[in-house]
Amino acid sequence: MLRAKVLPEVLGQIVGDSVTACMLVTLEGALVGSVGDGDTVDHKVVGAIASHTWGEYLHAGKEANPTGDLRTMLVELERGRLAMTVAGKNFLLCAYSDADAPAGLLKAKVETLGAYLTASLDQIEL
Repeated sequence: MLRAKVLPEVLGQIVGDSVTACMLVTLEGALVGSVGDGDTVDHKVVGAIASHTWGEYLHAGKEANPTGDLRTMLVELERGRLAMTVAGKNFLLCAYSDADAPAGLLKAKVETLGAYLTASLDQIEL
């Protein structure tokens, strides 16, 4: 079981190497925890936008391919990149990076941490 006071430390494991922030949000957009540079990016706003974007792509994907699941999404933004992946049944893990960060590294980091958090987060009912 993941303890709440340990969450910032766990999320902080992927911050560095051009990754400037990491956020855990519910699929409804509520911020659960975040670490990183809050001056560059507003974690609550990014989390809400990320969850909405995720939901739209998930819905569109189900219409196009009902058997496929959306697992990871990378979005190019004006000042950086945003990676999103599922973390459990009800959560979304987001990582924000500089524009020059390698997309593959960002994807690998967010997917690895998302898989690590899944077992603990699946125990939480919303």
